Amino acid sequence: METGRMELRPAGEDRWELFLRETGEECGHCGMQKIQWNKKTMWQISWELTPEHLHQGYAAEAVRAVTDYAFSQPGVEEVCTLVSDTDQPGIAAALRSGMSLKGRTEAPEGEGLLLVFSREKGKKK
Repeated sequence: METGRMELRPAGEDRWELFLRETGEECGHCGMQKIQWNKKTMWQISWELTPEHLHQGYAAEAVRAVTDYAFSQPGVEEVCTLVSDTDQPGIAAALRSGMSLKGRTEAPEGEGLLLVFSREKGKKK
């Protein structure tokens, strides 16, 4: 898969390594997995960037690409991401990728609150 500035190379089932197209430098990874939330099955998108590539829009770009890929798969109607309520860059990436806030849930092992962002198939980015 490719985005405007990155190439997403397969790194296992539903996982990709992120590389800058211009330099070939690795800048992170992303993936998706099925989860249950509010009695509903969704595909959760996750990502992690190398520190030197944070705050440059790469996360939102990768999330959009993986979301589009997810929607090309049979039966996928909604994707989501779980972001700590204190992770401002993660919240911004979810919103810039076209997702909207759907709810809140407790993080495992009392680690605080997670915000649930999602996008439904056919909704504008």
